[in-house]
Amino acid sequence: MSHTEPPPFQRKKKPRILSRLGSNSWTRQKGANYTLRFTGTSLSIHGPRGPSGSRCRIILDSQSTSEAVDGYAQVFSPNETLWRMDRLQVGEHVVTVVNEGEGYMY
Repeated sequence: MSHTEPPPFQRKKKPRILSRLGSNSWTRQKGANYTLRFTGTSLSIHGPRGPSGSRCRIILDSQSTSEAVDGYAQVFSPNETLWRMDRLQVGEHVVTVVNEGEGYMY
């Protein structure tokens, strides 16, 4: 008996790492969040968009931003600029990304 597809635990190709730091994580849990501290004057958040993507809220320096990150798209794209903020004051900042839906947040 021959199989055209490998078992689900095997991959045909080496997985692509989407993070420059060499790791990535995801969740479907509504309300899940992550927080990053950084020093600089701008921030951009990159990640995939696709049919199972979720909507996320951005909180920058304890202030909720006016626009949400929408991770949904009809066709999967592995690396999109999801959100960007320029002209921040020089110094340390804290950003929190909160999953508002039940789709995937990366």
